[in-house]
This record gives sequence, structure tokens and C-alpha cells, in this order.
Amino acid sequence: MNKLFFIITICIILTGCARKFYYVTDQRIQELGKPEPYVLDESFELYMRQIVKEKDPLTNISRPVNGTVAAGVELIEIEYLFYSKKHKKALVINNISNRRKTYYNSPDKIMDLSKDAETTLVDIWYFAQFRFAVVENESVFDFHTQDDKQTEQKWVFENKNDTIQIRSISKADDFGEDVRLTEQAFSLPIFFVKCKSFELVFKNNSFKRPSKVISQQFISESKVIYLIENGGKWSTVFSFQNEVYKHYKNILFNYKRMYAPPH
Repeated sequence: MNKLFFIITICIILTGCARKFYYVTDQRIQELGKPEPYVLDESFELYMRQIVKEKDPLTNISRPVNGTVAAGVELIEIEYLFYSKKHKKALVINNISNRRKTYYNSPDKIMDLSKDAETTLVDIWYFAQFRFAVVENESVFDFHTQDDKQTEQKWVFENKNDTIQIRSISKADDFGEDVRLTEQAFSLPIFFVKCKSFELVFKNNSFKRPSKVISQQFISESKVIYLIENGGKWSTVFSFQNEVYKHYKNILFNYKRMYAPPH
């Protein structure tokens, strides 16, 4: 195992900037299998990681740093961590890369992601990858990857002062376990900052223009994600009361977007 694995494990910059989901009908969902609800109930709290571009006043060179989006600050990467101590569960969602800068840095998006926002609006349109974990001893996120090798990953974390910091990342397979301390393996500390509250929304950003605010749709059942298992492969579904595109009321992320299914 080498350092590349750990870079891939936590890196949020994914190839391409197109949407990663499909618009589907209710019939298509039933053909795939029985949807099982994964409820982000009141015990789940949202922690958010943002990487922004900051210019060094001495060298005038821009560099990525941990921070928060604000006017005049370019957001590069974002990652969501939904964590429930009660259920001993966690869900990590990576977003697509910020190739089209107006997406993340438009005025409406800045308001959505502000650290002072009373309610953080989590835009489903940007989702790219899902990682479901069980929580061990309130200090370890345990992921089982969706691949032929059935590898196990563990993120050791510390939770204090409304911040979750990842201290180490490990990978275990048939050949043993490899553990890396994040302070040594990565150029930036890995931490997530707690949000006051959150809502899952959907904006059709395919048609976004810098001067136009896209209307948003809330999912039909507040904070409910549906999971479908078919032949050992897991898909993720979000359902809406109204059409999100043409006659479609559902969007589906297929098994390629599921890095670590529930276990």
C-alpha cells in the first residue's frame, strides 16, 4: 500500500464536473428492487469540510487552505459528514469538483454554505460519492468498501469544540492493515465543522447562469435517503413531491457512486 491510496481515500477533487446521477421514474425504481429508507433524523448532525483558495500576502501566490466560503473567496472542495451518536452511524458525501467555478461561488451558493447560516442547504445535485459507516467507541468511522476485495477502512477521529478532526486513516485487507497519521500523510489537516442545522435540497444546476438563481426542490420526506441493494450492488435514490426534470420525480446514483454501503 502506498501514499496514493490515502490521497485517493480522502481527496474530494473527482474527475469531471458533470452531474453523477440519473433522472428515473417510480417504475424504474421498483424494477431495481425494494427501496430501504436511511433516515437522517433529529439525532444526525451535519459537519462540513470546505477547502478554499487563499492568496499569501507575502508571495501573492494562491494556495488551498481549510476555511469557509465567503464573498471574494473561491471554494475549491467540499465534503459533508452526517453523524449520529444515538444510532452510531455516519455518512460521508463527496461533491463533484469545482471546474465550473460559478457553481460553488455564485451568490446563492455562498449563502447556502456560510458558516453563519441558520440552515445549511445541502444541494444534492453536486453529490458524487457516498460512504456509509458504523461508529465504534465514538472515535472511529468504520467503512466497508464496495469492491471485490471487501476491504475495510477506519478513520480515527476526535470530536470537540463542534469540530470533528480525522487523526488517522487505515485500510485492512487479506494482506494486513496499513495505518497513516493524517498530519504526516496530508498537506492539510482533515477536519469538519458543525453546522447549526441542515436541509437536503435539489437545484437543477445544469441550467445555471451566474445572474440567475435556480429554484430549489425539497425531497418529499424530510431528510430521507432511499437505498436499493441489487446483486450486492447499492444504489442511492432521492424522491421529490414535484418534478425535478420533465416528468421525473426521482434521481438515482447508481452503484458506481457507492464507495462504502451500509453494513
